Amino acid sequence: LGIGTGPAKLPDEAIWYADLRGERLDVTAWRALADEFDGRTAGASGTSPPVRIDARFDTVPLGETLALHEVEARIDADADAWRIALESRDATGTIEVPRTAGRERPLEARFERLAVEYALESDPAATSVPEPEPDPGDPDPRTLPGLNLVIDRLVVNDRVFGALNLQAQPVEEGLRVSRIVLDHPDWIVSGSGRWEKEAERFVTSLDLALDATDFNRFTTALIGEADVQVRETHLNANLNWPGAPHHLSMANLGGALNGRMLDGVLTEIDPGAGRLLSLVNLRTLGRRLALDFSDLLDEGLRFDAISGSFVFASGDAFTNDLLIQSSAATVNIMGRTGLVARDYDQVMTVNPRVSGALPIAGAVLAGPAVGAALLLFNEVFAEELGQIASAQYRITGPWETPQVERIKGTDGALPPATENR
Repeated sequence: LGIGTGPAKLPDEAIWYADLRGERLDVTAWRALADEFDGRTAGASGTSPPVRIDARFDTVPLGETLALHEVEARIDADADAWRIALESRDATGTIEVPRTAGRERPLEARFERLAVEYALESDPAATSVPEPEPDPGDPDPRTLPGLNLVIDRLVVNDRVFGALNLQAQPVEEGLRVSRIVLDHPDWIVSGSGRWEKEAERFVTSLDLALDATDFNRFTTALIGEADVQVRETHLNANLNWPGAPHHLSMANLGGALNGRMLDGVLTEIDPGAGRLLSLVNLRTLGRRLALDFSDLLDEGLRFDAISGSFVFASGDAFTNDLLIQSSAATVNIMGRTGLVARDYDQVMTVNPRVSGALPIAGAVLAGPAVGAALLLFNEVFAEELGQIASAQYRITGPWETPQVERIKGTDGALPPATENR
């Protein structure tokens, strides 16, 4: 059989042979055709005949968001499986698809490299989250076999993420992912997941943990250029969304995220660069603190730890326990971040650590005796000193130009000054 290649030629062996050339390959349609071919050509023993296919296509879509380009594939099939040797602009690897009926044998895929382009976007003009509708073109995970996937070098949007290992097994409700490991010299992501039917709809969920020693490189891989200086990061996420895995969006994301970052500096991040990195506007926070507390934060907010949690629902992220601790100040943030509307509605409370600096300053400027007296004064009036310079801010408005209003100062007054950053 020849398609797009001129006259067909008989193979030298006793096999079914096809030479296919084209601009675009519909994988779902060809998989259905292959199943029908196996059903019609199986001999009396129930085994399918050997097949060889040479294929060249400009584009091979993989779902709604991914595609391979300039694809050359050699496909061989015996009674046991379809074996695909793949070479393209985006990937080099092998895929083995069981030719026997049933879900017992997993699909095996091994790639030396796989480069994909993927955008997780939401409508900047959206103000509500539409109810998701089932896609009739999505496969039913209850009919799919398991999957063993190994990618030695995963590249997303031209950024290296590391080596990926994923294992999924079939269950009655769909697919359970027992192993997810993304291994990079500077971070490791591990976890599990599922794609199953719940009530009358399918749901995808992931339980992931991130441990990173270079969070700046990790965020650069996620969003491009970044400047997030953190020595150690530990994050845990329990995420879910309706539909297939590729239906993930900021509009339908549910679940929670919690974690802790140790020893870093709050530096500027473009709030439009990454959805999850915009949970808190670090750029506005750092600039405003430097403006109001320049004597303590003249070089930005260097922190000992950041800890807290977020809950995702209906296109928003909510926190009530985000805490930034440093030698200069303690910062508490609570409120909402709009992941769909791209806006903030948060309250930030800043408590500078004035008391800790008094004995040191006294010892340096006036000698040990005054320093000792200030240390005694500090111990007696620790609570009052801790609150004397506290300030509270309201952060509202769009990510790009949030309004920062100081709503409470040391005297409890409500000053009219507003900072637009």
